[in-house]
Amino acid sequence: MSIKDNYIDSLLLFSVLIVVLLTMYITKSILTRYYIYKTKDQNYQQNTAFLIFLSGVLFSVTYLVSGVFEPLSETANIIFIGNEKGIRSELFFEYMKYLFLFVILAYTFSSFLVLFSFRFFTILTQRINELREISRNNIGISIMAVTIIIVCSLVSRNVFVDLIENFIPNEKLEETRI
Repeated sequence: MSIKDNYIDSLLLFSVLIVVLLTMYITKSILTRYYIYKTKDQNYQQNTAFLIFLSGVLFSVTYLVSGVFEPLSETANIIFIGNEKGIRSELFFEYMKYLFLFVILAYTFSSFLVLFSFRFFTILTQRINELREISRNNIGISIMAVTIIIVCSLVSRNVFVDLIENFIPNEKLEETRI
C-alpha cells in the first residue's frame, strides 16, 4: 500500500465520520425544532413516541446519506490515483467539491423522502393528527410513521446511488485509461 493509498483511505474515513456525525446532528436539530414548534412540547426527551420517531428518521436520513460514500470513493480514486503528479492542494479541493456536491444531493433527497413519506402517512390516516398523537406519547402512531419512512428509504437508496454515480467525473476516468 502506497502513501497515496493511505492518504486517500484516511481522507475517506475522515469524510465518512464528519458527514455521518454532522448528518445526525443536523437531522436531530431540525426535527426537534420542528416538533417543538408544532406541538409546543418542551419535554420531548421524556416522550418515547417522539424518540422512536426521531430514531427512525435519523436512521433513514443517515442510511440515505451513506449512499454517497461508494461513489465518493470511486471519485477519490479517479482524482488522486489518476494523477501522476502526486497529492496536491488542487486535487484535495477537487475532492472536496465532489464531497459537498454528493452530500448536498443526499441531504436534499433525504429531506424530500422523509417529508414525502410522512405526508403519505398523513394521507393514509386522515382522521389522525400525527404530531399531536406523537406528543401524547402514542407509540403506535410513531412506529407506523417511522416504518413508512424507513421502508421508503430502503427502497429508494439504490436509485439515489445510481443518480449520484452520474456525477462521478468520467472524463477523468477516460483520460487515465488512455
